[in-house]
Amino acid sequence: MPRNASLDGQGFRFYGWTCAEGPGCTCGARPGEEVRVLSVTSIRRLNGMNHMLVEWSLGNVVKLAMGIRKVTRVGPRGGVKEVYVADGPFPGEFVRRMTETEGDEAKLDAVRKWLRNTADEPRDVAAVRGSVVHKLIELNVKLDRLDDDVIRAKFEDEWRGEKRKVKPDITADDLNFVYGGMRQYWDMRAKRPFVILAQEPQVWNLTAGYAGSADVLMWFLPDGQDVRERQQQANRGLVTIETIAEVGGRIALGDWKTSKGVYTDHVIQMMAYLAAEFVGSDGQRNERLTGLLEGMLEAALVHIRPDGWNVDFVDFKPEVLRAFLGSVAFARFNALYPNPQPLFTESWSGSADPTHEEDAA
Repeated sequence: MPRNASLDGQGFRFYGWTCAEGPGCTCGARPGEEVRVLSVTSIRRLNGMNHMLVEWSLGNVVKLAMGIRKVTRVGPRGGVKEVYVADGPFPGEFVRRMTETEGDEAKLDAVRKWLRNTADEPRDVAAVRGSVVHKLIELNVKLDRLDDDVIRAKFEDEWRGEKRKVKPDITADDLNFVYGGMRQYWDMRAKRPFVILAQEPQVWNLTAGYAGSADVLMWFLPDGQDVRERQQQANRGLVTIETIAEVGGRIALGDWKTSKGVYTDHVIQMMAYLAAEFVGSDGQRNERLTGLLEGMLEAALVHIRPDGWNVDFVDFKPEVLRAFLGSVAFARFNALYPNPQPLFTESWSGSADPTHEEDAA
């Protein structure tokens, strides 16, 4: 769980900001008064699942009912291939489980839970694979320090946080995905040198009512710069917006993605972070990082897969921000009114008397 964040009873994430700097602070909050805002990711969930993800999830249920599964195979050299495999001998595990219940309600309930968990498993596995790559990037793990034990330990950490009674086995495909992804990451770093200015900076927009943790603030260096020297300078907190103006290059808010594709939702999320009012945590604004964020006019979607990498830049676009801010208002409304009763001005109710119906007949 990120700092200053909490979950409500429905599993939606909120961030709490309590200004710790006194009346002179420019964060916009009253000193000592907590401001609770929704996380960027929870805003998307409150507004409903993306229709493509809905179709994908339904497709997984249909495949399981038909006794097949879609599996992503990853080779030791990073090659990715999606294949359909039989879900055990015909007619498949779902039909066998259903037949074995013989209509018993408790056993049917167990099958329903199994179907739900198993249908979500491809997405969960992909998310955990991506989280492991993300974590290794954060830890700056070099290829010569990467081995099966390190990767397995990270998988165990990620699966431990999942609400699953039975965790999927760690397979060769999982290991190959991480090896391949990290190999591509370091290839990108060699061919497009950049400095990591901050990792997981917490960004806030109290006016609009949202917050979140961006993946990274990046500085793509001009030719002739020593990456190691500049990275050490950044690690010591000595790189400011004035440093960037003097040295040159381009700065961007970065987002690591390991999904099969890149989607409009990714761009909207980055635009939300780019439009934050300040960077800070525990009620303290970080003026240096806020200055860097304010100087960023673009975001970089860094797409890393076992078989390649891609960096897509997006300029700050007011129309994208307007779309997101509309979703913030809708999400806050949904969070405030999970049930419609508080919105009713008057309610009438009644029930027909069965005796009167018999008399009328």
